[in-house]
Amino acid sequence: MLELPEVLTLSRQLDKELRGKTILSARRGGPHKFAFFKPSEAEVAKVLAGKRVRTVRGDGKCIFFELMPRAFFCIAEMDGRILVHGRGAELPPKHHLVVSFKDGTALTGTVGLWGFFGAGTKEPPILVDQTQTIDPLAREFTPSRFERLFAEYPKPNHAIKAFLINRPRLRGFGNGYMQEMLFSAGILPTRTVASLDRDERRRLYRAIRKVLSDATRLGGSADACDIYGRPGRYVKALGAKVKACSACQGAIERKSFLGGATYYCPRCQK
Repeated sequence: MLELPEVLTLSRQLDKELRGKTILSARRGGPHKFAFFKPSEAEVAKVLAGKRVRTVRGDGKCIFFELMPRAFFCIAEMDGRILVHGRGAELPPKHHLVVSFKDGTALTGTVGLWGFFGAGTKEPPILVDQTQTIDPLAREFTPSRFERLFAEYPKPNHAIKAFLINRPRLRGFGNGYMQEMLFSAGILPTRTVASLDRDERRRLYRAIRKVLSDATRLGGSADACDIYGRPGRYVKALGAKVKACSACQGAIERKSFLGGATYYCPRCQK
C-alpha cells in the first residue's frame, strides 16, 4: 500500500517529471478485478485526453493531478506501482493504466491488491473523505490536538490499533506504518485507548511524527518503489519477514485482529 511517505515521494517526482506535459491519451491496461475507474474508464480517458498537467500533489493516500483546462485526475488507495517511462521505453508486461503524453513519455499504474483511478472536471475526485481527518505531518497536528482526539474518541475500550487506522482521525497511513509507530513508542497494539497514560500518548505522538518524517525523507518504504523503479530507503522494524527485534533481539510475534496481521515485540512493547 502506498501510504503518506510514498505518496509524497511519488507526487514530488511526478510533478517534476510531468508538469507542463500534454496528455495524448489514457486507457486501461490489462484486466484486474480490483483496479477501479471512477466514474468509468471511458470517462477517465475522455477527461484526460488533450489536458496539460499543471501540478501534482500528494495528500494522505491520494495523488492529485491538477490539469488544464480545468480538470482533475487522482490515484488513490493504491497497492502497486506507479512508473514514468521515457520516450520509446518498453512498458511493464503487467499494467492496468497507461497515460501517454505527446512527447512520447508515459505513466503506468500497476495494481497489486487494489487501486483507484478517478477523473473529473468540476472538483478533485476525492475518493476518501478527508474533511474529518488530520494530516499527521501538518502544523495543525499538535500534541494538544492529539490529546483532543483521545478525549473525543467514542470507544475508549477499543484497541489503540483501531484508534489509529479504523475510520482514521489521522490520514495517510495504515497497518504497516502503524506498527512502526507503536514499536517506536513501546506500546502494544492490543492496548486499549483508555489505558494509555499521558506519557505514553506523548511518546506515541512523537513516534507518529518521527516515523512518517523519517520515511518521507528516505523516499518511502524499502518495500515500495518510486516512479523510476528505485526502492525507498526506510527499512521497517516489523513485518512478515522480520523474525527478531532490532532492539532486544527477541522473537517478533504476530497477532491477527481488526482485519489483518499485526507484528510486535512482546519485550519492547508494553
